[in-house]
Amino acid sequence: MLMLVSNANAASAIIKGDGVAQTKDRINIILKGADYFYTDCGFYPETIYSLIVDIDECKNWGPEPYVKKTETLSDVWSRPLIYTKISNVKLEVKSLGPTESDTKSPRGEIIIQSK
Repeated sequence: MLMLVSNANAASAIIKGDGVAQTKDRINIILKGADYFYTDCGFYPETIYSLIVDIDECKNWGPEPYVKKTETLSDVWSRPLIYTKISNVKLEVKSLGPTESDTKSPRGEIIIQSK
Protein backbone atom coordinates (compact mmCIF):
# COMPACT_ATOMS: atom_id res chain seq x y z
CA MET A 1 0.00 0.00 0.00
CA LEU A 2 1.36 3.41 -0.96
CA MET A 3 0.63 6.54 1.01
CA LEU A 4 1.18 10.15 -0.03
CA VAL A 5 2.83 11.72 2.97
CA SER A 6 3.37 15.32 2.03
CA ASN A 7 2.90 17.75 -0.78
CA ALA A 8 2.95 21.42 0.11
CA ASN A 9 0.33 22.33 -2.47
CA ALA A 10 -1.74 19.15 -2.69
CA ALA A 11 -4.86 20.98 -3.83
CA SER A 12 -3.09 22.50 -6.82
CA ALA A 13 -0.76 19.56 -7.48
CA ILE A 14 -2.99 17.88 -10.04
CA ILE A 15 -2.52 20.49 -12.72
CA LYS A 16 -2.07 18.97 -16.16
CA GLY A 17 1.48 19.29 -17.36
CA ASP A 18 2.99 20.55 -14.10
CA GLY A 19 5.24 17.53 -13.67
CA VAL A 20 3.89 16.48 -10.28
CA ALA A 21 1.76 13.61 -11.63
CA GLN A 22 4.65 12.29 -13.73
CA THR A 23 6.99 12.48 -10.76
CA LYS A 24 4.49 10.60 -8.59
CA ASP A 25 4.32 7.93 -11.32
CA ARG A 26 8.11 7.60 -11.26
CA ILE A 27 8.15 7.31 -7.48
CA ASN A 28 5.47 4.63 -7.62
CA ILE A 29 7.52 2.70 -10.21
CA ILE A 30 10.47 2.74 -7.77
CA LEU A 31 8.29 1.56 -4.87
CA LYS A 32 6.69 -1.18 -6.96
CA GLY A 33 10.14 -2.38 -8.05
CA ALA A 34 11.25 -2.33 -4.42
CA ASP A 35 8.25 -4.49 -3.48
CA TYR A 36 9.19 -7.04 -6.17
CA PHE A 37 12.79 -6.92 -4.89
CA TYR A 38 11.49 -7.58 -1.37
CA THR A 39 9.47 -10.57 -2.59
CA ASP A 40 12.54 -12.07 -4.31
CA CYS A 41 15.17 -11.16 -1.74
CA GLY A 42 13.36 -10.96 1.61
CA PHE A 43 14.51 -7.40 2.32
CA TYR A 44 14.37 -3.96 0.74
CA PRO A 45 17.50 -2.77 -1.05
CA GLU A 46 19.76 -0.33 0.74
CA THR A 47 20.02 1.92 -2.32
CA ILE A 48 17.88 2.75 -5.31
CA TYR A 49 20.60 1.42 -7.64
CA SER A 50 20.13 -2.12 -6.33
CA LEU A 51 16.85 -2.12 -8.26
CA ILE A 52 18.82 -1.83 -11.50
CA VAL A 53 22.05 -3.70 -10.82
CA ASP A 54 22.36 -7.20 -9.37
CA ILE A 55 23.70 -7.18 -5.83
CA ASP A 56 25.65 -10.00 -4.26
CA GLU A 57 23.54 -10.13 -1.09
CA CYS A 58 20.44 -11.45 -2.88
CA LYS A 59 20.61 -14.91 -4.41
CA ASN A 60 17.19 -14.54 -6.07
CA TRP A 61 17.76 -11.12 -7.71
CA GLY A 62 16.06 -10.63 -11.04
CA PRO A 63 16.47 -12.08 -13.58
CA GLU A 64 15.45 -8.66 -14.99
CA PRO A 65 16.12 -5.33 -13.28
CA TYR A 66 13.31 -4.24 -10.98
CA VAL A 67 13.37 -0.78 -12.56
CA LYS A 68 14.18 -0.83 -16.25
CA LYS A 69 14.62 2.82 -17.19
CA THR A 70 17.35 4.81 -15.50
CA GLU A 71 15.48 8.08 -16.16
CA THR A 72 12.94 6.78 -13.64
CA LEU A 73 15.58 7.47 -10.98
CA SER A 74 15.04 11.21 -11.35
CA ASP A 75 12.01 13.47 -11.25
CA VAL A 76 10.74 15.32 -14.32
CA TRP A 77 12.90 18.31 -13.37
CA SER A 78 16.01 16.09 -13.82
CA ARG A 79 16.75 15.99 -10.10
CA PRO A 80 17.58 12.61 -8.54
CA LEU A 81 14.85 10.94 -6.52
CA ILE A 82 15.81 10.46 -2.88
CA TYR A 83 15.41 6.85 -1.74
CA THR A 84 15.46 6.14 1.99
CA LYS A 85 15.14 2.77 3.66
CA ILE A 86 13.37 3.76 6.88
CA SER A 87 13.26 0.22 8.28
CA ASN A 88 13.30 -3.37 7.04
CA VAL A 89 9.63 -2.99 6.08
CA LYS A 90 9.29 0.69 5.16
CA LEU A 91 10.70 2.87 2.38
CA GLU A 92 10.39 6.49 1.42
CA VAL A 93 11.04 7.93 -2.02
CA LYS A 94 10.83 11.66 -2.56
CA SER A 95 11.42 14.45 -5.02
CA LEU A 96 12.47 17.87 -3.84
CA GLY A 97 9.92 19.21 -6.31
CA PRO A 98 10.36 21.74 -9.08
CA THR A 99 13.33 24.04 -9.33
CA GLU A 100 12.98 27.70 -8.46
CA SER A 101 12.97 28.62 -12.16
CA ASP A 102 9.98 26.37 -12.92
CA THR A 103 6.99 28.65 -12.49
CA LYS A 104 4.41 26.17 -13.83
CA SER A 105 4.70 23.72 -10.96
CA PRO A 106 3.55 24.08 -7.36
CA ARG A 107 6.31 24.27 -4.77
CA GLY A 108 6.93 21.60 -2.19
CA GLU A 109 8.32 18.12 -1.83
CA ILE A 110 6.59 15.06 -3.23
CA ILE A 111 6.99 12.23 -0.73
CA ILE A 112 5.54 8.74 -0.99
CA GLN A 113 6.18 5.95 1.52
CA SER A 114 5.67 2.23 1.29
CA LYS A 115 3.19 0.61 3.69
